[in-house]
Amino acid sequence: MWISDGLSLASYDLPSLEPSDLVQIANGLRDVAVSFDQQEVWAAHPTGVAIVVPGGPQLDGVPLDDPRGLVFSAGDFAYVGNVDAGLGGQVVVIDTGSHSAIDVIAVASQPTSTALSPDDAQLYVTDADASAVIVIDTASREIIGSVGTGIGPQHCAVSADGTRLYAASVSEITVIDTASLTALGTYVPGVGALNRMAVSPDGQLLYVAGVSGLHIIEAQTGDVIESVPLPFLSDVALTDDGAFAIVTGTIEARIVVIDTASLQVVAERQHPTPSFLDVRTTAIFADGFESGDTGGWEVTLPGGARR
Repeated sequence: MWISDGLSLASYDLPSLEPSDLVQIANGLRDVAVSFDQQEVWAAHPTGVAIVVPGGPQLDGVPLDDPRGLVFSAGDFAYVGNVDAGLGGQVVVIDTGSHSAIDVIAVASQPTSTALSPDDAQLYVTDADASAVIVIDTASREIIGSVGTGIGPQHCAVSADGTRLYAASVSEITVIDTASLTALGTYVPGVGALNRMAVSPDGQLLYVAGVSGLHIIEAQTGDVIESVPLPFLSDVALTDDGAFAIVTGTIEARIVVIDTASLQVVAERQHPTPSFLDVRTTAIFADGFESGDTGGWEVTLPGGARR
């Protein structure tokens, strides 16, 4: 698992949250994403995309004006939203082999997040100014649709079967049918401001990080079925099998691992201002710390043991 904390990238083993790597990058780090082949970690910051090889060097990145929302295809491309000072909102297509921008797709003025359909055929881009999800055909790199959402959507997530897309605004979630590109409805959880979310592997549940905690929402009805009271959460990710949810909290500066079956906290770690994260349970992490070294942070392990 990798997180960005505004200045650096850090990796932790799961579910114990043992630290495994720490790389200083630049001020203002935002989104972080692990490449599809799991050999590189990319992070957006105000002047471009930084690229790191776990356990190896920091590579030449991709200069951009104001990127946010990184996503990798299973092929040779990465997509990132960008706000160009002169051209406005755009999606930049990056060749993952050469680390070079090879195409630009104009969108509205404020792209905030990106997501790919499971077959990589469609790219979904939330745009805060347009209050919409913009849909791009990845083969032609043309916009094929736009679906209205709540005001200022900040994040979107697609179900594993690709049939549903969920777009989170400040207080509501728009449910979109990806075949017809129409909004099926809107969920208003009533739990305060929402940030990012993840869809369970079976598509039945939404895990939504927000100011009042982690909220588990029934994907078919929008009902909030459980909440874990962890304040001021910024992001959430699920392990590939859905067994654990990992959340970051910016105010209390902590990372928390939650067992999704019991909704119990199984590990917790203090970390300076953690913000965005990406989880790859099969990633090969570098041995950036000596065995047993916690880097000076307190770790709560399963069973309540501390070290």
